[in-house]
Amino acid sequence: MKRRVISRWIACYAFGVVWLALMVGMTAVRLQDPPLGLANDLTVGIVIMCAVFVVLLVICLVLVVRPSRARARLRRENPAAFVQNARRDGFRPIFDADPEMPALRDISYFITVVASDAGLAVWDSNEEIAKVFEIPWAGLGKIEKSATYDTLPQWMVKTNSTWKGQELHIELVFTSEICGGIFPQSEARCDAAIDALNQLRMVAAKRSRD
Repeated sequence: MKRRVISRWIACYAFGVVWLALMVGMTAVRLQDPPLGLANDLTVGIVIMCAVFVVLLVICLVLVVRPSRARARLRRENPAAFVQNARRDGFRPIFDADPEMPALRDISYFITVVASDAGLAVWDSNEEIAKVFEIPWAGLGKIEKSATYDTLPQWMVKTNSTWKGQELHIELVFTSEICGGIFPQSEARCDAAIDALNQLRMVAAKRSRD
């Protein structure tokens, strides 16, 4: 599985880099050829495709700026907590089951998870960083490692949560801190996340006994 995750993501990004290099190279060659000129349909098409690719790249970078900023601020405010960005879809069952929750589409795509001795809190990473909800450790089941089996698989943390009397399945895909979360989290970082969460749960259990 580890080899599959790494190889597919490398292939994806390698394809994007090669495609961009090819488009830029073709554009440069055609612009240097006087008989073709700027009005040639193929040249214009190549320029447009390059522009679209750059715009998409900028949008991706903008999407990860706010989550990175939220993560940094929450880490400063909660030095003893585990703070990491994750995809909001992992908490979809809770949003769907609770009518009092805001619409999932109104929450930033990369939310910020703050795990402390109080439980697992979900923060919106939009312009106004705000806590959306918190699950106490008593409402969380066993935390385990798993993996998605999509075209581009990723390691994830899965658990069950008791929310408003319902047993819900949660699958968290934590993001890597490389390039603001564009790259997937490695297996080692996923293991580290699970260890950190379990340690915080043990601390909370010990305090409750004391």
